Amino acid sequence: AKERQGRSQPRLPPKIDFTCPVCGSTEYEARYTENRDCGPNYRCWITDYACKGCSTTFENPERFSKK
Repeated sequence: AKERQGRSQPRLPPKIDFTCPVCGSTEYEARYTENRDCGPNYRCWITDYACKGCSTTFENPERFSKK
């Protein structure tokens, strides 16, 4: 049987120590866009991130996180 080739896995959000400066939550999630075509060239991109506590969106978890 032929294995599928060319199919990429979604990129995962980076694992960092995160604290939302708005609400104090320590969890966030990546928000994705996709081409909706589940063929061999299926791709998925992270467009931004959102805090799981308050839904504030941001582009870079490391820069947004409360230090």
